[in-house]
Amino acid sequence: MSVDVRGPTTVLLPGAASRLKRRRREVERIGAVIGVLAVFLQFPLPIAHLNLSIVVAALLAPVWVGSIPRFRGAQPLMILCVCAVASGLILSAGSAQVRTINVAAGLDGFVELASFAGTLGIVLWARTVLRDSHIVILVGVALLLTVSRAGLFETNPWRFGYSIPVTVIVLGVAWWIGSRRVEIVALLVLAGVSALNDARSNFGMLVLAAILVQWSMRSPRQDRGRSWLPTTLLIAAATWSVFQIAQTLILDGYLGQATQARSVAQLETSGSLILGGRPELTATAALMRHEPLGFGLGAMPRPEEVFAAKTGMASVNYDPNNGYVERYMFGTHFELHSVFGDLWANYGLLGLALTGTIGFVCVRGAALGLRGRNASAAIIYLAIRTMWGLAFSPFSSAAPLIVLLLGLVMTDRALSSRRPPHSDNALPAHSGLPA
Repeated sequence: MSVDVRGPTTVLLPGAASRLKRRRREVERIGAVIGVLAVFLQFPLPIAHLNLSIVVAALLAPVWVGSIPRFRGAQPLMILCVCAVASGLILSAGSAQVRTINVAAGLDGFVELASFAGTLGIVLWARTVLRDSHIVILVGVALLLTVSRAGLFETNPWRFGYSIPVTVIVLGVAWWIGSRRVEIVALLVLAGVSALNDARSNFGMLVLAAILVQWSMRSPRQDRGRSWLPTTLLIAAATWSVFQIAQTLILDGYLGQATQARSVAQLETSGSLILGGRPELTATAALMRHEPLGFGLGAMPRPEEVFAAKTGMASVNYDPNNGYVERYMFGTHFELHSVFGDLWANYGLLGLALTGTIGFVCVRGAALGLRGRNASAAIIYLAIRTMWGLAFSPFSSAAPLIVLLLGLVMTDRALSSRRPPHSDNALPAHSGLPA
């Protein structure tokens, strides 16, 4: 005679199992919403060198780490971030005998890159439970809530505060609506507002995005097996054309007298609107010739390096003896006002490799979307702004939009066979979200 000593077995009816699955998905969606908002708010914390982004990313690591292998290109990028940090530490240790190392600035640099990697992980995880357009809207809201009202904000609130967050929110909503005509109208309206508020670069980016969206609507859908490089060349040609047209409009006064006067002065000084507006590029080039391997996390510039940078800036008729160079660019660490310059100075050649990888992933993703006629206006705008940021914006300010774009253009292995890249239906059938 045998006795069954097993405890009671809980059997879920099909309806109960379905309800449990829906509740679990709802909890995941709520967690993703909170996580995305938190990492993009980037509030500083009372604890030195920490911000809300890195704390939330660390707390949610058990959730998002499992999503990394699911997306093509995510693992190599994460590994490259880790290797870049190691390179920055090695460079700092190697140069400690000949220069001062600002430990606080080094910690800030480490936190910035760690936050970047953690934020990317959260965006990728959020894509498994939220629509891509919803993520864009959430990021725009977070950026809007943290607009700084210090510095130049009072002189031009749109240009120095609201332009990017509002643009991200509006384009996210247009993506959610799902109408290309709505996207184009939104881009043109935002471009008009930027033109009226002396925001030259944002005006050009929005016009270029509108042109590319319109082109993608009219062009035939191309086979996924074909190369994406021709589309990239088309983007480059369109970018150059829009730049030339925008420069003509600016110099002829169509975008306002203040914009015209500032542009004419920059053109007369350096011979180029780009170099006139971003003389830091010449400083970066001079420093790369002086010390090709970079400097390391927290490295303080030596007098001869500051002199080399000033000489480069003076070559385009920019006066470097204005306090900005000493205080902002070289006061506490190397701040070269470009993503590639900042990553190279802090992490050396691996910093340049990281920059190149980011640029490759973003350009390829946008080109694939345009080629397949399914890249939203938000994706195109973010791609344009990312390429601008890699060349002309500090890593600290450019990172949020760059990491958002990276997270959106990486292909989900689990869904890539069932949907085209960048479509807003990034969820399995049981997600419970409306179509």
